[in-house]
Amino acid sequence: MKEHDLIADFIPIGSEEDERKIRDMNKKAEEESSDKGVDITKKRKAGSRMKRMSKRQKTDVDLEEEEKLKTFLKIVPDEERIIDYE
Repeated sequence: MKEHDLIADFIPIGSEEDERKIRDMNKKAEEESSDKGVDITKKRKAGSRMKRMSKRQKTDVDLEEEEKLKTFLKIVPDEERIIDYE
């Protein structure tokens, strides 16, 4: 965007046009939230719960993979030196 366009689009804070834009934005936001019929805070709680669940699942999967890798480590013999598996 050119500097001239930015200057031409400038609206002083507290002006009538600024207040009108704020009212329009708030009205739009209220209409959108009432159309969905779901509280925004409830969405956030569900999202955080899903995030925690996915972290647990990743941890469980990682532990299973680690156990498999330990099994393969024990199967491979090393005749030259002693290996401490723990």
